[in-house]
Amino acid sequence: METARVEDALSHLGLMVSATAGHGLLCGLICARGYVDCDGWMALMDEENLDPLTSDDPQNLIAAGSSCRHDLNADEDGKLLQALHRETVRQFGSGECDFYPLLPDDESPLAQRTEALAEWCQSFLFGLAVGGIKDFSALPEQVGEISRDLVEFSQAGHGDTEETEQDEFAYVELVEYVRIGVQLIFEELHSAGDDEPPEDKVLH
Repeated sequence: METARVEDALSHLGLMVSATAGHGLLCGLICARGYVDCDGWMALMDEENLDPLTSDDPQNLIAAGSSCRHDLNADEDGKLLQALHRETVRQFGSGECDFYPLLPDDESPLAQRTEALAEWCQSFLFGLAVGGIKDFSALPEQVGEISRDLVEFSQAGHGDTEETEQDEFAYVELVEYVRIGVQLIFEELHSAGDDEPPEDKVLH
């Protein structure tokens, strides 16, 4: 799914969240809780006067995000976000390791892609916190290690130096680590392939 199209859909719906941040949030919530419904995800991105990446009390978001003011079936923008939600849930549960973070395409400048990857990781970590995972030391060893690495990645920046082939290769390696690592977090915390999301894990 094209990042720019998701960006436009979010903007048209009045949601002041980038496509990268919105997808990172969704993935963090799914990894933490096993499932989140589309309305719940949308409502969390719809909090007025609240930056979803810097909230001091993410649990308040769960309570406040109990409903979504948008009718997602009303127009193409809502349907696109529903499709992104469905595809992301499918990727995590498929067992085929075909999950991929929503990032700018390869034609975008490397600096922009690096900043977007950092934003995705930051938002993913916020999603974990909203979903109830705040203490990495309490997680399985591999999950905690990956989560701590994502904290480091969330602070990544490209700087003003000229782009090199080595920089491009390093970025590709980081994206692949995030892709595999996030899938492993989900698989370690939840059984993959459930036909129905468990009720105690549904955020709505």
